[in-house]
Amino acid sequence: MSFDHPHLHPGPPGGRTLRVRVAADGPLSETAALRMGRELAEALSWLHAAGRRHGRLTPDSVFFDAQGRAVLALEAPEPDADKGWVPFEQGAGKAAPASDLYQLGATLLFAASGREPVSVGLPLAYRTPPELAAYTASGRELVEWLVEPRWDRRPADAALVAADTLAASQGRPNSRRVRRTRSRALVAGGLAVALGGLGLGLFGGLRTPPPPAAPPTAPSFPDSPRRIAAPAPRVALEWSRVTGPHPDVMRVSRDENGDVVVFTKYEVTRFKAGIPGAGEKGLGDIIQVSKNLAGPSAGDGTARLSFAVGTVGWGGRVWTGGWDGGAQGHAFATGKFLAVPALGDSGRVDDMAVREGVLYAAHRGALRAWREGEPDWKPTGLPPGVGASAVFVARDGTLYAGGTRGVWREKDGSWIQLWTGGGQNDEVRFLGEDALGLVLVGTRDGLVTLRPNGDLLGRDLRGKVVTSAADAPDGRLWVGTWDGGLHMRHAGKWFPFGYAQGLPDDTVSGVALDREGLLWVGLYGHGAYVRGEAEAAAAARAARPSSRLNGTAYSSVADAARRNLTEGRANGGVARLELEGLDYVYFGGRQVAPPGVGALGVDGTSARHQNGLWLLRAAGGSDAALPPMPGGSGPTAALLDSRGRLWVGTDRSGVHVYSDGAWTTHGAESGLDDNPVTALTEDKSGRVWAATSPFFDAKAGRYARMNLHRFDGSGWRHWSPAEGLGYWSSRDVRALPDGSVAVATNGGISIVDGDALRSVPGPEDGGLRGTSLVPLQGGALLCVHPDAGVSWSDKDGGRRVTSRNGLFADSLDAAAADGGGNVWLVAADGRAFIAPASALREAR
Repeated sequence: MSFDHPHLHPGPPGGRTLRVRVAADGPLSETAALRMGRELAEALSWLHAAGRRHGRLTPDSVFFDAQGRAVLALEAPEPDADKGWVPFEQGAGKAAPASDLYQLGATLLFAASGREPVSVGLPLAYRTPPELAAYTASGRELVEWLVEPRWDRRPADAALVAADTLAASQGRPNSRRVRRTRSRALVAGGLAVALGGLGLGLFGGLRTPPPPAAPPTAPSFPDSPRRIAAPAPRVALEWSRVTGPHPDVMRVSRDENGDVVVFTKYEVTRFKAGIPGAGEKGLGDIIQVSKNLAGPSAGDGTARLSFAVGTVGWGGRVWTGGWDGGAQGHAFATGKFLAVPALGDSGRVDDMAVREGVLYAAHRGALRAWREGEPDWKPTGLPPGVGASAVFVARDGTLYAGGTRGVWREKDGSWIQLWTGGGQNDEVRFLGEDALGLVLVGTRDGLVTLRPNGDLLGRDLRGKVVTSAADAPDGRLWVGTWDGGLHMRHAGKWFPFGYAQGLPDDTVSGVALDREGLLWVGLYGHGAYVRGEAEAAAAARAARPSSRLNGTAYSSVADAARRNLTEGRANGGVARLELEGLDYVYFGGRQVAPPGVGALGVDGTSARHQNGLWLLRAAGGSDAALPPMPGGSGPTAALLDSRGRLWVGTDRSGVHVYSDGAWTTHGAESGLDDNPVTALTEDKSGRVWAATSPFFDAKAGRYARMNLHRFDGSGWRHWSPAEGLGYWSSRDVRALPDGSVAVATNGGISIVDGDALRSVPGPEDGGLRGTSLVPLQGGALLCVHPDAGVSWSDKDGGRRVTSRNGLFADSLDAAAADGGGNVWLVAADGRAFIAPASALREAR
């Protein structure tokens, strides 16, 4: 991808950082801060549209150029988690575009106040600092919205934030306030209709007295037990999503009665065995908890913690540890909050366990104990330097602890080391036991099984981060891994049962078996799922092994090109050039390596963007620098057409064309201004097509531009969903051999033949919503998905190929077909794979 966005730079661009500016000149005014916020939001919108996240947006990565514009450096220091710059989901390895928006909000907060996020409670909660009192209500609300601790409550995308910062700078309400106002208006309208109907009834002669007033409703506190859904069937033959718990499941545990407790980042819910559709919520949203409970707080009504870990205790009690050293408990029998002293002022609580009325917690490498009613935590005598990260109480009451220095067992008040481990990958993440009383040790590098005396019996699941385990009848053991799904051990054999075999995701955070035989699996980011354990075991044994498709894997697409292509030669839709000592690889004439925007023409001429200028090189020739491109916007797509013209799509200023020594621009008059171009292609007749992803005009309540455009030499023809396209965001456009054109949108794929449109049939499990298209022989079309493999569509219909069918990766960035009947695939992590097209077509 290109880094030539006006507010993006690959490294430090020069000028002062925001941190230096605030230190020298004091906090920014609201006008200056909102301008900066809008420019950074535009940069993030462009990054996200390209499938990338930043992850390091802080005052140290924001620079100001000579004109005072904000420029975001892509290469930036790691954000300081202890100062609140890392949101929960990013710290847990589940970063999303919303994580960048959190850091944008924290940066706006710093610009306005000079404060680190942790000083106002972030990332756990948010207290408006006094420096923002001078801001308009719209500006304050925008910052509060961006730094919302729950990622699913932040704005939907960066483009919306860019529009909201502009609205705030103009004193207009942001989009969330507009929606709330409309909601209140709808409610008021509904009440008016209801009251109007009542009036008609009264004036129509009805004398029925009104019903007596209902008694006041008792306030509903988040720790009060309540039913959250109707009971579901007691046996689940397939995976079923459990209604109620938040998607960010941290742990799943079985209590002393054989019921199941699901711990999520924001709540704890207990489910009766065999009834996954009905649960009692023990602790709720952290903001609600702070308002309704006399629990840990920052002194002004905001919560100190959300939940990082939890454990079940005696008498129907549960205990949770937070991300900042806090802890709290809940008694389901009484619905009461149980106050627990904090373990410290910072640092995640890694694990908890209960033994004989004593709560143990691993926090900041130490293991401490607390008995209910005591004022503080006490040391357990575990030797210093163990780096405690896991704690477990066996059925016989033995206490075990694990950390960076192996596994330890307490005996007669002293600690004995059972297993030393072998390095960083042997850090203990989970401790448990199987039906035989053997100690199960989950590490970053698989599962270690020990006898209670420390004898090493085996090591399995190497390379996987083990998070949890649960015993089952007939000697079965279920083991959850953070990155490899669920695994069942039976009769000495392992059976994988992850995404490739039907589980909704591979990020398993907890597994438990209730007394009624239901298997409960927590998936971070996806919620809790259940299935009959016996049925799951049978399905795991019958599941087809996850064999790889026939093909060859490579460390990168450049490596694949070096091994399979002669320099300067093309093979179908794949080509390789060596320029300035680097291997440039092109798919369908588009540069895919190294990252950037570039193009390759049919005559071997190449175009690449370097240091703000376009360089043209004829086959066998040398570079020729072109005059600076007008418009001031960064390039997002490039095409060298059959006439040798260079077409460049931008994020803001339309399409620019270089021909006969000069640039021409297709902008506002062509409907391409403020309409980010995502792809360009030339059809069989020499017409150029542009796919765009227009911004949503929040004020007007509609998309401001169309999203597919064709230039026939004299003017532009445009299409949008109103003309039959799948939806408003076009992600790719490709010319097909028969003269038609395929366009991928976020609502499906369409074929434009002449001026007529038709939809492409998708696979049975969903539509074709990919980001890249590849025409194949025989009229087939391959669609690349960012997180769901590829889809194959031909006259016989559509089918999806994922890791469940043996695909080497599900997160893909690009694809191309060579002249030998092979498909080249590039994964999001940079790896490449070459497979026969027939293997993809026949995958089942």
